[in-house]
Amino acid sequence: DSHFLHTAINDYCSRGFGSVEEMDEMIIARWNQVVEPDDMVFHVGDFGLGRASELSRIRLQLNGKIILVMGNHDYQFSVTQWLERVRIDSCVKSIQFPNFICQHEPPIESIESKEWVIHGHVHNKWKYKRRMINVGVDVNDFMPVAYEEIRKIVLKNRPFTLSK
Repeated sequence: DSHFLHTAINDYCSRGFGSVEEMDEMIIARWNQVVEPDDMVFHVGDFGLGRASELSRIRLQLNGKIILVMGNHDYQFSVTQWLERVRIDSCVKSIQFPNFICQHEPPIESIESKEWVIHGHVHNKWKYKRRMINVGVDVNDFMPVAYEEIRKIVLKNRPFTLSK
């Protein structure tokens, strides 16, 4: 939930930035502090709002290969536009892993399976609860969350091993 170029998100989530430019610069800088050029990033939706050319300019400043798990605001463009105009590396609705799933929104109903849901969408409502981990920037110091951090949360709360 980076919401690049989205001026209203600053007020909606009380992000505290003086401008959308300041917000975008901070998120880009913090992203690049933890993401190396060859890293794979699963962005769990709401990449940004605006023209494809503006979002492409931001994308070119971000390290890593980005797989965009489509969020509710990402349907402003087709998958082809995200790939060709914004230069996102891949777009999906969700990603299934052995012990967890990445999707934009957390499930509405309680989770009863062994799977964990890695999500965004709820902004600053919670960081994790039950088997849901919010990896949105609003609760993670405006930085991507490393796989190892997710693994620590899961292992602390469940006695099974995550596969890489």
